[in-house]
Amino acid sequence: MEIFALLLDCGLPFADAIEMSFESQKEIFEFLEKGGSFSQLILKQKSKRMKRLGVLMETFDMRQAIQLDERLNASQTALRQSLIRQSGYPLFIMAFATALIWFFSVSIVPDMCENGTNPLLELLKTASLLFWLIFAAGVGAVMWMLKGPSWGSTLHDGLFSFSIFRHLCSMECASLFECTQASGLSTRQIYDFVHRAGCFPFCEMLWKRWKKKMERGISFQQCIEADRHLDPLFIRFFRLGSSTARMKEMMEAYQKSATIRFEKKLKKLSNILLYTAYAFTGVLALSLYQIMLEPLAMLETM
Repeated sequence: MEIFALLLDCGLPFADAIEMSFESQKEIFEFLEKGGSFSQLILKQKSKRMKRLGVLMETFDMRQAIQLDERLNASQTALRQSLIRQSGYPLFIMAFATALIWFFSVSIVPDMCENGTNPLLELLKTASLLFWLIFAAGVGAVMWMLKGPSWGSTLHDGLFSFSIFRHLCSMECASLFECTQASGLSTRQIYDFVHRAGCFPFCEMLWKRWKKKMERGISFQQCIEADRHLDPLFIRFFRLGSSTARMKEMMEAYQKSATIRFEKKLKKLSNILLYTAYAFTGVLALSLYQIMLEPLAMLETM
């Protein structure tokens, strides 16, 4: 799709851009000849990004829709890369340390120890199991929150008591408002886009909440300013953008500021995880050293 957008920007005719960008060009032309639109074809694709692009094409002209999609994708990609960059290595080290603990406790220790167990190693096994249970529970809670039908439960409120979730939610809203507010869409059109695109889980949950309030006569800005699931700094940037009619610039500035703060928080969490993994590995080495000394102790008693 990026090549297609680049060719269109270079002034290439639509048909030529399709021929040079897509392998299934025959199917595309057959679909268009039958009366279907290019946006309908895009909406039929399985990719979430393609569905989002198709929804954008139904609202904007093709070039503008592609530009908005590229900006939204760049924002989401930067956030995803930040998560992977900060948490990938510590999680790998933790997984490696846990695998070593279980390997030695199952394969090595029973053959080397007289009673087949080592108290220190058993403690490590319990601690590592507890860590991965907590990690799995946290991931499961986030997935349930994003897919769950209701909003406002104790679990939702508990997760948003952590600032990292408020940052994630606010950054997603900022990337959405950066594109849609500058395009002059109404709040109803933005809600329809968020609901149909399916790529903004946090925003979709918030909009359901805001929609109920707006039906009672509360303004859109009041809904945002009163929502405690958003970062207070995001609310200040949004208020400035509304009062100065420079929403796009304010949302861009917030995303840059929030990305720096978000990476700092992730860095702290990753360091804690990394030090924990190193500690597990160190205790494992001590436990193995203790096991290796047992035969010597037995010889001394003989």
